Amino acid sequence: MEVDVGVTIIRRLEFDSGHRLQNHEGKCKNMHGHRYRAHVEISSDFLDGCGRVIDFGKVKEIVGGWIDEHWDHSFIVERSDEWAIAALSGLGSSHFVMDVAPTVENMSEHLFTVAHALLMEHDVRVTGVVLWETPNCCAVYRVAE
Repeated sequence: MEVDVGVTIIRRLEFDSGHRLQNHEGKCKNMHGHRYRAHVEISSDFLDGCGRVIDFGKVKEIVGGWIDEHWDHSFIVERSDEWAIAALSGLGSSHFVMDVAPTVENMSEHLFTVAHALLMEHDVRVTGVVLWETPNCCAVYRVAE
């Protein structure tokens, strides 16, 4: 039996990844890494038969699985950063290519898009992603209301 409510849950997912911002005016132009923490916000107008929006473990399996496969212990690089791509390829190092600079802002939008597509068949809505790059700095990407 579904209950009509409108509840949002948040699943935290953590991963380690490297990047560089080739046009950055400071230290971030260098290759470096972060311990990222993503908060994936998921909403539904109805709770399932167990009283949940979606099982937290299912979110970890689906969205966390994508992160593990594509971003965890990988280097996230901008497509135009040909030097970094060549260096990483030459080393046989795992890397994920983005069309835009791998800023926390762009990464939060990308993760939102991925999570939305992956969870669509579960009758829930991804309403936001908060991506922490450091303990003090994060970006928030949310659906406009």
